[in-house]
Amino acid sequence: MTWFKVDDTAGTHPKLLKAGNAALGLWLRCGAYSAQHLTEGRIPGVVAALFGTAPQAARLVRAGLWHESGHECPRCRPVVVGEFLMHDFLRYNPTRASVEGGRDREAERKRKGRAAQRKPADPASNRPPFGAESELGESDFDPETPPDSDETAGEGHASGADGVGSSHRSRPGPARPVVGGGGSRESSGGVGRSPEHSLCALPDQWAPDDALLAWAAVAGHLQRLGVDGLDHATAKWRTHRATGPARSVQQWRLDWQQWITRERPDQPPAARRLQAVPADGHQPTRAEQHAAALQAALDQMNANDSQQENTA
Repeated sequence: MTWFKVDDTAGTHPKLLKAGNAALGLWLRCGAYSAQHLTEGRIPGVVAALFGTAPQAARLVRAGLWHESGHECPRCRPVVVGEFLMHDFLRYNPTRASVEGGRDREAERKRKGRAAQRKPADPASNRPPFGAESELGESDFDPETPPDSDETAGEGHASGADGVGSSHRSRPGPARPVVGGGGSRESSGGVGRSPEHSLCALPDQWAPDDALLAWAAVAGHLQRLGVDGLDHATAKWRTHRATGPARSVQQWRLDWQQWITRERPDQPPAARRLQAVPADGHQPTRAEQHAAALQAALDQMNANDSQQENTA
């Protein structure tokens, strides 16, 4: 997990004060998106349209928190048309290469740890040093029991009621309990399983989070289904999976993505019914179509909210 860093003086920074609270919501959500997907501050236009509005993005550009195509900041890289770049993102946040390198090193460390746990212990390492048997007293030796008898291998044998002396030193077996992060771990049970991999039933009010909505937008499903169609498909998925077997949180998320990918709209979204073709014959790119569909969906949501407020 990566973090989008915001220090404790952000509340009084001149740029943030100039941008205003509404635009800062867009700035924060897009910053978290960039940290999660390792875009190094690059914000696709379709994601900005999903999380906010065009006026909010313009306020962030005017305040100097974002850059758009053609900016003149010497510390930040160029921006392609239709995207934004967070100013000085890499000054406070790690690069994609450093995050992936750290993950690779952590994975290698865990791989070596698991390999060491699976490797059986060498029984020779548990044997007493050469000549140690000669140091035992006569009371520690039982002539009737062979040194390598199966009855006493690895077990203590009390010679009297007081338990003083034994036929052989207690030798630990090669198999030892494996201790991992947070405590001991059983080999046959599921003890120590993280909450992310714990099985659970689908919550009644489950809804896709921002990361899943961003995935739906980038993959084109939000444009294809529309906002209402996406909500309807999610409701159908919840109903269909309500009586299904328990799954992990990650499995539920992947199952929802597969369901949305297969979903087909009953009617084409409004954004796709009427699509004007420019006089010069230029066909909009896929990113432009996504942005237009997202803007239409956001306008529809804002109109519905305004209608509900007027009714209330």
